[in-house]
Amino acid sequence: GGKAVEDYLNQIAQTQATVGETTMTWAETVTQGNVGLATLYINFISMKAGSWNHVKAAVKEMYKNLKENTEDNAMTKALKTAIRTNIASETYGVSVTGDDTNGWTWTFDNTKEPEKSSYPRDLNLPDGAAYVNWQAVGEVNKFVELADNGSNTGLNIAGLNRYVHPASLYYRVLSNIKTSNGSKATLYNGTNGWETILAGYENDNATVTSNTRSIAIKRQVQYAVGRLDVTVKANGDNLTDNSANTFAVSSGTSFPVKGIVVSNQRRVDYKFTPDATDVYTIYDQTVEGTPYLRSSASSVFHSLALPTKIATSAEDNDAIVKVAVEFENNSDKTIVGKDGKLIPVGARFYLVGTLNPYSNNSQHIDGIASNDLIKQVFLSDHTTYVNLTVQNLKNAYNTLPDLTVPRLEMGVSVDLTWKDGITFNVDVE
Repeated sequence: GGKAVEDYLNQIAQTQATVGETTMTWAETVTQGNVGLATLYINFISMKAGSWNHVKAAVKEMYKNLKENTEDNAMTKALKTAIRTNIASETYGVSVTGDDTNGWTWTFDNTKEPEKSSYPRDLNLPDGAAYVNWQAVGEVNKFVELADNGSNTGLNIAGLNRYVHPASLYYRVLSNIKTSNGSKATLYNGTNGWETILAGYENDNATVTSNTRSIAIKRQVQYAVGRLDVTVKANGDNLTDNSANTFAVSSGTSFPVKGIVVSNQRRVDYKFTPDATDVYTIYDQTVEGTPYLRSSASSVFHSLALPTKIATSAEDNDAIVKVAVEFENNSDKTIVGKDGKLIPVGARFYLVGTLNPYSNNSQHIDGIASNDLIKQVFLSDHTTYVNLTVQNLKNAYNTLPDLTVPRLEMGVSVDLTWKDGITFNVDVE
């Protein structure tokens, strides 16, 4: 998985070529004034996205940029050929057929790593959770695959062990019971209402004894988890990136939604109240239908989450939830996203929005005006509606940042409401 991706990248980065009596590494072009190859090298070793899916897209783009020019000297031509050879590596199951004139056909052998595992998807993790970093290892610099939080590199990333599945559909109730010493099976005939059924039990607010034959819970069982309903749309027919590239999104399938990432999940007690300090992030890759980023709202996609903390102030970071929508770049060109990072065609990217429940001043628990205002992003038996609006692609991340970091560049604006709860309308900028 990750180790195979790391090794493949290092094979490419360590490319060298020999012409006559002279051997030169790709790295040496940086000090030898070979601007074209040096620029490619610096861009390559700056890569942080470590998913196999992103790496495949990136090397395809680089392969194209290694086309020989008539003014290339012999060493430049030899290095370009050697880099392409290391990209089309039989060891890693990568082969390329075709030429610079007619284009190329790429083949990835799914019996070999890393295509076989397609890391980190084999771990049911988002592509953006996989990081690599170019750093010193002993006396050499090389790519290192990062599986922890990257604290020794200064990168704000979440460890792979901090991702979790969406919450299961738990139920709970805190209620007295009614009991009977005889069978009440005939009451459950499909036509009787719950009040009629309860009226058929003799013992109210009872306890279970050795003579008890039937039990009824007086209060209705409720969903113990919260539901998340999300839509996305663009704020116009065109979106721009950090290089002033324009992407038409009035219709079409350029940017399909592939998943939703939700921060600030904690363990809960028996009442489903958050009670732990460890923070986890949901990754839900089950996206219903075919939602796309277009100028009109997408179809709704859903997830489930454990209740979150009640906000006590507008700056209560323990109650604020960040969401990241995972998109795939199926357009015809590379996106230049956050910090100038490249999102090649075929790679996935992430736009982040913030859900702050403290701002809610209108929606009450259970929709009852006499109840408390909702100050939780997720609460039991309530649906949270999040309508995300993308302003542009300038803050598109090609890797997932640690969503627990208080200050991240937001890529969406949020309209947040609840049904019996809150709706968030979020702008992604």
